[in-house]
Amino acid sequence: MCSGHASHQMGLDVDLWLIPAPHPGLSAAEREELSAVSMLRPGVREVDPARFGPGQAAPIHRAAQSPQVERVFIHPTLKQALAGVGGDRAWLAKVRPRWGRDEPFHVRLACPPDQPDCHAHKAPPPGDGCGAELAWWLSDEPWKPEAIGPSKPLRMADMPSACQAVLVAP
Repeated sequence: MCSGHASHQMGLDVDLWLIPAPHPGLSAAEREELSAVSMLRPGVREVDPARFGPGQAAPIHRAAQSPQVERVFIHPTLKQALAGVGGDRAWLAKVRPRWGRDEPFHVRLACPPDQPDCHAHKAPPPGDGCGAELAWWLSDEPWKPEAIGPSKPLRMADMPSACQAVLVAP
């Protein structure tokens, strides 16, 4: 991806927008100009109810219930909004808070069973993730620059040889 999403290079990650597709469909030029829309109120960590509701919660819920999906990453405030959903809450364990996920949400697919070099993430902790962990994400502490820490760019040398071969194939 030209926008620097290194994790997408492995083929197991996808960002899905939370805005409905326009009707009729977009032209190629219109797709290039379209931008994702934040589900938060500008300048605050609050959900914008005019933008985030059942229509946006449904695809997150559907993705998290899929056995082919390992994780769904969304903004902590959006996870908080989903925490109010009643019924079976087991799917919320796959929904993990992450910075910058107030526009598209991020889906990490599970490793294909026939790919021994693909390593699954460690299972999420027990529960729905809406208790103390979510409270920490919603506090001021994780917003401090030192809480984020440095990031290491993904390099081809860090990838399994099978992935490297795909990237350099003609």
